[in-house]
Amino acid sequence: RYRYEVDRFVDGMRDLTLERLTPADLLEWNGNMHAKGMSGPTIHQKLAAVRQFFTYLTDYSGSEHAGVLLARLTKMKVRVPKHHSPPKQLITTDILDRLLLTAEARLTGVRDAAILHFLWDTGARRAEVASVRMLTLDLAGGTALVVGKGDKERTVFFTVGCSKRLQRWLQARREWGIPAEVPKLFASTLRRALTASTAGTMVKDVAQAAGVDIPVHTHLFRHSFATHALDGGAPLAHVQTALGPSRPETT
Repeated sequence: RYRYEVDRFVDGMRDLTLERLTPADLLEWNGNMHAKGMSGPTIHQKLAAVRQFFTYLTDYSGSEHAGVLLARLTKMKVRVPKHHSPPKQLITTDILDRLLLTAEARLTGVRDAAILHFLWDTGARRAEVASVRMLTLDLAGGTALVVGKGDKERTVFFTVGCSKRLQRWLQARREWGIPAEVPKLFASTLRRALTASTAGTMVKDVAQAAGVDIPVHTHLFRHSFATHALDGGAPLAHVQTALGPSRPETT
């Protein structure tokens, strides 16, 4: 995606070489994106890719002019009029706390709270959550292996808080009598591996019981993970790696 956005930028600059490109050209490019009604996340993605491109030019070519252009890019903001885009629907820490509190009151609360915290920390898809195997879970290191689209494996990372919830779930898992023949981390009350569908239904049920005023589903955790990470200054490439292969516009 980075290469695609940079190629589009270069094509849009027509015959301008790097040395002929000016801060005014960059301002015009940014203004044109807003004038076309592009969404905030789309403009953010394009800006991030081009900033990364000019960072590379500055660091590896030593071009002072590239550094001047990078400074201009760094100051650019995404300014989308409020009426052009609806308010973001994101899971915040306050909403997460409500979801966890509600989940803990359920008969399956220990498991459900662990899943919710895992979704929040990793941005994993519901099928990836269901794919986690007991043998790949490292509570001390805060990592687990998930199987994503195309059966591709990747390591996801979680916090100490999530690790503690997972530890409590492992204890409850034994109390539930989940047999050793079930290799997956999360299991159902039927003592079978938890399905992605069941995980998705659980999230919606908990959100409804919590009275959350936005439609919460597993993919919203993924979208929120990406948005919070980018807003916090994480490079786009790092966020994409953390989330695994996907189309940025759907994440």
